[in-house]
Amino acid sequence: MAAIDSNGIGMQPIRDNNMMWALFFVLFIMVGSFFVVNLFVGVIIDNFNRMKAALGGDFMLTPEQKKWIEAQKAASRVGPVRILRPPREKFRRILFYLVKMQRFEWFIMICIIVNTFLMAAQYFGQSTLQAYAINIINEIFAVIFTVEALFKLTAFGWEYFEDQWNQFDFFVVLGTLLSVVVELFTGASVRSLAMLILLTLYIALPGLSNITSILFLMLFIYSTMGVQIFAKVALSDNIDSHANFQDFGNGFLFLLRAATGEAWNSCMHDLASSTAGCVDDPPYDPNMCGFNTFDGCVPLNGCGNPIAYAFFCTFTLLVTYVMLNLTIAVILEGFSLSHEDEEPLFEPEILDEFQTKWADIDPKATGFVKVDKMLLLVNLLRPPLGKHGVPFDMAHFFKYMCQLKVPLYEDEYVHFRDVLLAMTREMVKLNAGTISDMPADQDVTNGGVPGAKRRIEFLAHQYFGARRIQRQVAQWLRIKRQLEKKYME
Repeated sequence: MAAIDSNGIGMQPIRDNNMMWALFFVLFIMVGSFFVVNLFVGVIIDNFNRMKAALGGDFMLTPEQKKWIEAQKAASRVGPVRILRPPREKFRRILFYLVKMQRFEWFIMICIIVNTFLMAAQYFGQSTLQAYAINIINEIFAVIFTVEALFKLTAFGWEYFEDQWNQFDFFVVLGTLLSVVVELFTGASVRSLAMLILLTLYIALPGLSNITSILFLMLFIYSTMGVQIFAKVALSDNIDSHANFQDFGNGFLFLLRAATGEAWNSCMHDLASSTAGCVDDPPYDPNMCGFNTFDGCVPLNGCGNPIAYAFFCTFTLLVTYVMLNLTIAVILEGFSLSHEDEEPLFEPEILDEFQTKWADIDPKATGFVKVDKMLLLVNLLRPPLGKHGVPFDMAHFFKYMCQLKVPLYEDEYVHFRDVLLAMTREMVKLNAGTISDMPADQDVTNGGVPGAKRRIEFLAHQYFGARRIQRQVAQWLRIKRQLEKKYME
């Protein structure tokens, strides 16, 4: 560093003249960069989390009640599943049972893992024999994955595309086949899509939509400002045809690169400095590059603007330090929440069982079933959700339905989500009395129940009560008619 070589005013520098200056810069980096900046970012992230909790409406809730709301959200994300029926054709039925076998699924999973390791094993400078062997094995795996997709497509028919995992597998297979075709016709090797990377993006991006939107907005604002301020600045060593603000597209990509920390300070100095013979605000000239870009155009000769210092310093602080670190904080928060040591209010297996038993009475996964099938569902489910294996008569069933308070829809239907949330609520009330104080109608499902059926004002237990009264009245009328007929004789 130049400070270490300094030797006084007006004197030539001497190499390593004052080594104590090294300690000064190390301490400045530790205090200024590692501590103060991260402390600033930490305060912003802490405020963000506090605002998130306040806007989420859970800042007045106890830890147990917060856990209950999270449990309701987990239950609301579960949906009905369609039961795939074996086809009638003999060949399709054989393929159906083959692809449903546990051993077949394990075989495909092992192939995916081995193929991933093989793709990661390639490196620059590998021998021709090794590259040839890896390519051959990858092509074998491509054939295996293609055959798997064809088997499932033949066995399931169009229902194959109703499963999101099947859609993902089919997309990967198409990408793999496309890479093979390109390699055959062009001789260029195109690597298959890495399943682990795509899966990570598939899971992580929806949860980062808000942060991503804000980050994009910040880049958009600064790109627009950059074009307005620095569009006419002459090109230099760091401001070239790939990094400039002559149009919005170049400016956006330039700032996206600067957000990673790549040479942003050098670009800042070039945009702030003025070259000899530059013009403060060049007028429109159709022969000048930037106004009309073509071969042989006259280079721009605009002067720099000292506002570049404030522009890049605020951009680096807000985008590089704050927004990117906030994105990382959200990812880490989601990771920590998914690995909490706290005991959940109920096990995920309970949701899986409800999903499976519901499929028995709703094989087409419409989400709606007749309210009369509630008795069958309750008898299919094991405790604590249902009463399978427990002495259970109509009186106990009616009492249980009064506790559930399941909403009713037109044509006497109930919905999957309403029934699941009601059953989990009653189950948690039995296990944790502190949660029983929570309002039963608190909306945590992000928008209610999807579907074309309209919800009516009555509840399921009121329907069963009305049916019970109707049966009692009908029985009384039948007995009355029999007695009247007997007396008349």
